[in-house]
Amino acid sequence: QAVLAGELEHARALFYRQLPLLEFILKGGLPATIKAGLALTGLAVGEPRRPVFGLDEQGRAKLAALLNTLQ
Repeated sequence: QAVLAGELEHARALFYRQLPLLEFILKGGLPATIKAGLALTGLAVGEPRRPVFGLDEQGRAKLAALLNTLQ
């Protein structure tokens, strides 16, 4: 919306605010991090199918912290 409105500095700031979360998702594996994120928001979707493993407690804590900074 910011880009469409021509608010490029605002759009840039939003992107860089989200970048740590995006990097975490890519490094942690898309299925594992998305499923853990959904569980943290109250939507239990189960663990990823093998050979992918879910996030460990440290990963879930990091994800929760990243999500909390975006609220």
